[in-house]
This record gives sequence, structure tokens and C-alpha cells, in this order.
Amino acid sequence: MVQLQFYREQAARQRAAADAATLQNVRERCLRAADTWASLAAKGEQANLQRIAVQKPEKTIEMLKGRFAPADISRDGV
Repeated sequence: MVQLQFYREQAARQRAAADAATLQNVRERCLRAADTWASLAAKGEQANLQRIAVQKPEKTIEMLKGRFAPADISRDGV
């Protein structure tokens, strides 16, 4: 999460620099940089969501293993 915050801060800084720029090429460069930082933040956030989605089933299975004992399906008692 710290990395995502860093990316977002950099994007905001570049947008501010673009607003303050007087030269068109500098403004464009700053806006491209802001887009890149924002893209990195979005990709990082998506990776975190995918990581959580992958880990969630494993945690659910662990919780269920403790709650349910295997069924006795032997035919000896029937």
C-alpha cells in the first residue's frame, strides 16, 4: 500500500508541475509522467486485488477444515 500511495503522490506532483509549466513541451512531459504514475498505481491496485482473490479461497478452506470433520462413510455399521 505504501508503494501505491507513492505512485499517487508522484502523479499529483506531476499534474501540479504541468499546471505550473509555462512551456508546452514541459507541460506535455509532466502530463505524460502523471499518466504513467497513475497507470502504475492502477496496475498495482489491480495486482493487490488479484492477490487477495487468490488467497481468499485458501483461507476459506482452512477455516472450513476446522469446522467439519470428515464423514464416516464406512459400510460396516449399516
